[in-house]
Amino acid sequence: MLPPSDTLSVTAVPQGDGWTVVNGHYRVETQAVSRMRDHHLDDDLILISCLEEHYRRAILAESDPSRRTDLYRQAYSELSAIHEVRNQMDHGVSPHVLRLVAPYITNKTVLELGCGTGTFARTACGLAASYTGMDASTVAIKLARKQVTAPNAQFLVASTTDPPDGIGPFDVIYSNDFLEHLHPADCARTLSHCAKWLRPGGLLFSLIPNRLFGPFDISRRYLPEGTAARCLHLNELSHTDAAALFSAAGFTDLRSPLSPLRSYVSLPQPIRRLLLAPLSIKAAAERTPLRRGLLVRPFGLRSVILFARTGPQ
Repeated sequence: MLPPSDTLSVTAVPQGDGWTVVNGHYRVETQAVSRMRDHHLDDDLILISCLEEHYRRAILAESDPSRRTDLYRQAYSELSAIHEVRNQMDHGVSPHVLRLVAPYITNKTVLELGCGTGTFARTACGLAASYTGMDASTVAIKLARKQVTAPNAQFLVASTTDPPDGIGPFDVIYSNDFLEHLHPADCARTLSHCAKWLRPGGLLFSLIPNRLFGPFDISRRYLPEGTAARCLHLNELSHTDAAALFSAAGFTDLRSPLSPLRSYVSLPQPIRRLLLAPLSIKAAAERTPLRRGLLVRPFGLRSVILFARTGPQ
């Protein structure tokens, strides 16, 4: 069961007066529901998809950054409440991702962007010297504080685009499936903040779904591969996109594993270092006609796995 409908207060996007707005919403939602039913989504998933599509349009149409911050907070608090009722809050962190980042966070000060309910925090707190989780959702942070009580952990209800003063510095910033949820302008602003929050030689680890093989949000259930996301992945990136975006934010050393994640983390650490190559190599690989055939698997192109630094380690 979902929460009562009066908790799902979605911001209207179609512009105009009276019936123009009503008819605009009606056409959009009728088309969306029809498309989802054709792909056998149940009623709960249809409602979540429609809610996400509403917020997508609202956030992308909003020019005021502070208003977008309010929309993020509202959207993810509502979605967290829905998933809590559905008992689907904790999907876990891939064990391959944990093996990938563990050597980098051990005995380090760590900040996680978009920490949600604390899934990564439960592992990170056992390795890191200190852990800070940041999320715009009050509901998610409340649940994280319940689930993670380690003395070296703290959680902040805060936006990465309009953060409070006094954050950092950190040795490592961890971002797993977070940046794609931001408006493109907010993603750029967040990366600029990250460059300032890191200590000299510090590391920003980011995992982002590659838009060339997307969508990777819930719209993947009813859209074909290679089409743009329709729900709350506002900004899926390719390796080429990421290279430009991170460089503009001040990151000068951009690297990515030259193999699929599962294969990469099974290798000894010295071999991993050799295969942590400049991001430009994978950016070039994905621009070739072979990207969907011969190169996608051996190069691990479906996700953008990025180790970014603002200077030498």
